[in-house]
Amino acid sequence: SQALPGGGGSSSSSRKAGEGLVLDALKSSIRFNKEVMQAFLSEIESVESSVKHKILDVWTLVLLHTMPQCKKQVEKIFAKRIVAGLFLPDLARRSIVGHTEALREHLTTLVALAEHFLWAQDIRVRQFGTEIYVCLFCAYDDPVCRQNVLSSIVSHVGSGSHIERAAGLEVLRLIAAQNLPALLYFATYVKIVLDYIDELSDGHLRILFDILSSLTYVSPSMQTQAKASRTSGGGGLGTRSGSGSGSNLYNRSSSTSSSRLPP
Repeated sequence: SQALPGGGGSSSSSRKAGEGLVLDALKSSIRFNKEVMQAFLSEIESVESSVKHKILDVWTLVLLHTMPQCKKQVEKIFAKRIVAGLFLPDLARRSIVGHTEALREHLTTLVALAEHFLWAQDIRVRQFGTEIYVCLFCAYDDPVCRQNVLSSIVSHVGSGSHIERAAGLEVLRLIAAQNLPALLYFATYVKIVLDYIDELSDGHLRILFDILSSLTYVSPSMQTQAKASRTSGGGGLGTRSGSGSGSNLYNRSSSTSSSRLPP
């Protein structure tokens, strides 16, 4: 894997601006035209192979989820696609990593979707939500964005559901493994989870104390990275070669995505 793409370079800036324009045009076309909206949904539901699903499919569903009349339908489509093995966690990653500027105004919707997925009984749906959470926290270097994501994650640990608590702790564990310096900046916030200690099982407690131990015993170099994350953050999350290419956004015939499920 390689580092997250930086903000420098005219080609990178042009691509990000182009992605923003695509999202704006897409939003305008589906918001005011029910036939166009249904055409997009039908096209997404007609795809029969995970490798033919593209980033634009996820982006379209994210945009539709902002519309009250489509919210439940979008959530059902996501769940069916995920359970059928057509929406894989890697698609979630490719839809976010390298596209943070274009998706910035839709961060709240992405967090809401991840939150909804972690409520699910099916582990595949929870894994998809986990991937969204991890990508959002690691890819966005804005402390406000990260705090909003982290707040949602911590709320799962404080829920009354054993499955949801375990899923929330697993998200925190993966973030600690992938970008500990960024999480270290929010160590005090993470310790809010201790308020729920009486409600956690032995297995949950082991995961929690592993996370807290990681945050407590860190090297001086990692502490320096944590301080740097206050202003520049980012880093720590890899992206696969070619994931941001224009053709990979829309062209179903040029499928190069991998089918990875987290362990």
